[in-house]
Amino acid sequence: MKKTEGITLIGLIITIIIILILVAVVIQLMINSGLFTRAQEATKSWNDAQIDEQRWGAGDFEIEVGNKKYNSIDEYIGTNNKDPELDRSYIQVGDYIQYEPDSASEYSISETISGYSDTQHIAQDTTLTWRVMNINTDGSVDLISSTPIATSVHLNGALGYSNGVYILNDLCREQYSNTELGAIARSVNIEDIEKQFSDTGNSAKISYINEQVANLNAEINITNVNSTNNTVTYSTEKSYYPDIYQHEKGAGINTTEIQTDGIAESGEYSGYENGTTTNISETADENGLTVTYTYYKFDNISTSYFKNTKFYEVMFGTGKAYWLASRCVVCNEYCASFNLRLISGSHLYGYQLFGSDGEPKTRTLLVRPVVTLGPNIKISTEGGTTAGSPRTISL
Repeated sequence: MKKTEGITLIGLIITIIIILILVAVVIQLMINSGLFTRAQEATKSWNDAQIDEQRWGAGDFEIEVGNKKYNSIDEYIGTNNKDPELDRSYIQVGDYIQYEPDSASEYSISETISGYSDTQHIAQDTTLTWRVMNINTDGSVDLISSTPIATSVHLNGALGYSNGVYILNDLCREQYSNTELGAIARSVNIEDIEKQFSDTGNSAKISYINEQVANLNAEINITNVNSTNNTVTYSTEKSYYPDIYQHEKGAGINTTEIQTDGIAESGEYSGYENGTTTNISETADENGLTVTYTYYKFDNISTSYFKNTKFYEVMFGTGKAYWLASRCVVCNEYCASFNLRLISGSHLYGYQLFGSDGEPKTRTLLVRPVVTLGPNIKISTEGGTTAGSPRTISL
């Protein structure tokens, strides 16, 4: 019989052992040569390159040009392609700006809205110079006249309180805006001051109000004091209020509860025809009048109350007394006082125009306009240190 040739079991085992030895040798050679590490690094580099490619396409990639770092390509392009006169980084609070409002006619204030005894006629002040009050994050710049205008404005009683903010803003709108630049003027107000407060200034404001309310008690004409929300309720006999107060945030008419919405103290009431009212005052019912104590005053206000000492100089360095287009309320044991805020030299005050006892008062102060230049307005890189050498502006 013919013998069958094939691989014996022992031969197969020997072959497998030799193959395993060879594989082990090859793997060891690959490990020693760093081949696996290089393969992992190559894979990581490929993945990183894919991510970088996506970030480059989106413009989101940190780059360094001329020893200056940029967070993205878009930031580099945007920064270096921007017109230098649209850059606001070189502008400082207090810089002088050559701003010229449109020519305007005389502004008249009727006694039926001011509460004063006569119609007032206010001429445009063409001698004003202008300074930077604030640089906003959107690139717009707030200017304020270096001094108040030359003519005073009289306000009286409940009408003066209700219409005062509108009158001051409207006077400035009509006489100190610039149509070509799209710049609309208004009066300076308390928000302009408060947004420049430092932590020290904010703390001083809160402490003043809290202390004043803490010193009040439910006696004489006061029926309730709530120190949690700084509200005071007066009896019916002392519950007269200006017409606009019923629309203000923090007012409580015929109740001890206050409304949490409503117009802010520098706001104009949109419900009035032509912005003003001829209604003098109202009286609360037997539930009384609740007011929120918002008044505070600083005598010889400290520079530490502000984040920028130049701002302090601009606002409190004129030596003049002028209105702030902002209402406020102060309380004592006899009645509530409805005031308009003001700056007088280095003092921050408020003047009573009307009391919840029904008594009106006349006050007379100057006006200080503010105008905002949009982020599209070019401001020169030269000048600005003096009124005689201001920065120029253009479209």
